Amino acid sequence: MRCMGTWSPTLYGNDDAADLRNRLKILVRLPGDGEALFARLTGEFPALGDADDDSHSAFVLAAADQFHSLGIACPSLFTTAQALITSGRDLAVNRALEMSESDLRKRAKILNDLKVKWSTPHPKPRPRAVLAKPEPLFAEEGTCFAYPIDRRGESINGYFSAKAIAQEFKPHAWGAMAVLWAGHTEGYFAAALVARLKLPHKPKPDLDTVKASQIDWSAIRGTPKLGYRAVGLGTFARKHLSVMRMEPLGVLTLDRAKVAARFPEIDALPRSLATGLSNFTDYGPVDGVGGVAITPIPIAEFLA
Repeated sequence: MRCMGTWSPTLYGNDDAADLRNRLKILVRLPGDGEALFARLTGEFPALGDADDDSHSAFVLAAADQFHSLGIACPSLFTTAQALITSGRDLAVNRALEMSESDLRKRAKILNDLKVKWSTPHPKPRPRAVLAKPEPLFAEEGTCFAYPIDRRGESINGYFSAKAIAQEFKPHAWGAMAVLWAGHTEGYFAAALVARLKLPHKPKPDLDTVKASQIDWSAIRGTPKLGYRAVGLGTFARKHLSVMRMEPLGVLTLDRAKVAARFPEIDALPRSLATGLSNFTDYGPVDGVGGVAITPIPIAEFLA
């Protein structure tokens, strides 16, 4: 049993429910009916199927509310959710977790409103944009890009508007990145492992310069590992390539086994992937981070 942090009587007032809601926004795009979607969620959030877990009620109620909003039928989920309310178990769990009596009364009203809401189908369910086939990859594996950076070593933020970029971004030199791995998560979502490269900022690099470069560990804050700014694994929008003025330099022939040996996290993709290619920021050279000596990784290590 794991105690969850209860800090609000609202349905999404704890991290567990909020995490599930955010994850479901992604999973609803996968093909399958409600029961299949619920089974997938339960695999990622085991407390959904474990009535003895203190997080069980928060997860189930949040899942049921999201399924109702999306108009997704799932009898097993709604039966469990209704039982948690009518039996008083949800209130009992929150009382045991020291929710105040005032908040418990607010919670009771919320639960009663949910029962009424769930008694009929949602009148205007949110559309579910299901993927008919795997998303196209944003770039071929091994592709290298050059991109402009300003005097601080910062790239264009891929989420900024054209007006904001024109006002705030002044190109000064060049940065570069390489796509070390490209594939799909969940069999459908396009993802990539990209590395920010350490090389001369002027002139604009070419493919030979990239081959002689290293992964720029100076961009990392915290213990060196996948997911920090030097190396990022995530889903990426193709539009960011144009917004950030990414210029393809060519394609390196990489050895997947060598990449996987250095970054084993590829075999266990994170549940929630980063979005966007924005801000590969240069924080300046460091000898080590968090007391760990950092050895630069040459791109040549991954060549076939």
